Amino acid sequence: MKFKIGLYSSIYYLGTIPLFTLAALNRPICVLLGLIYIYDLLSILQYFVMKKRFSEDLSTIIRQIVALPLLSGTIMLLTVVYNWYYIPFNRFCPSGGEWCNEQILKSIPFITKQSFYSFIQAKYWNIGFLNYWTLNNIPNFIIAIPQFIILLKSIHHFIINLHNSPNRCNTIIPLVAITIIFLFIVLFLAHVQIINRVSSFIPLHLWYISETLISAKTNNQISHYKKSPNLNANGVNFDNTKMIWVKLYLGCLFFWVSIQTVLFGLFLPPA
Repeated sequence: MKFKIGLYSSIYYLGTIPLFTLAALNRPICVLLGLIYIYDLLSILQYFVMKKRFSEDLSTIIRQIVALPLLSGTIMLLTVVYNWYYIPFNRFCPSGGEWCNEQILKSIPFITKQSFYSFIQAKYWNIGFLNYWTLNNIPNFIIAIPQFIILLKSIHHFIINLHNSPNRCNTIIPLVAITIIFLFIVLFLAHVQIINRVSSFIPLHLWYISETLISAKTNNQISHYKKSPNLNANGVNFDNTKMIWVKLYLGCLFFWVSIQTVLFGLFLPPA
């Protein structure tokens, strides 16, 4: 395998910097997208180490490691640190209270143990490990169940299919990791019902739904010509349970969006 990225691919890759960064600044959970840069960097390093091609491919290494994932990740990180730490510290400190005293290094005073946004969440919204696990929040956990299920189903689906489509690894593995970390954060650290509105930055479940719907349509078309009603174009039995889960999710989604719109318009929870 030859590890090479063309000019247009490099341009598209660098184009993710403003998109990922703006997403993280608008919704902090989107900072998880930066894991894609880390995965790409480690993958490129692993390739050249395993192939022992550092001497003959030095220019390729510099372009693909420095100019792509490392550069992209560094720009995103510095922008996030500037907006999450530097600006709030200069605006509210030293008279801003206890958050200003959470410095890690005195030489870099604006780097605190947690961002200003995280501090506000913990202080005023009771964000923290298992803080939301109370009896009165059971309805909010019920509201979040459909989204949890569809995300878990999509994780399982793509992990299983990695063996059948190894070329998709570079795309799927970081997204699976991001989805797993996201689910952990929402379940144990956040207000769990926010999963219904903040999971939109993850494409995994959308791909899963799309693949299921397309496979179901293809299966219906083929069933007119073959005796087996559950045989798809590749001669593999179509899993009807996937379609059942997708239909249930879409039904719950339609119901929830309608209810949430009314509640939001009346300034009522859950948000």
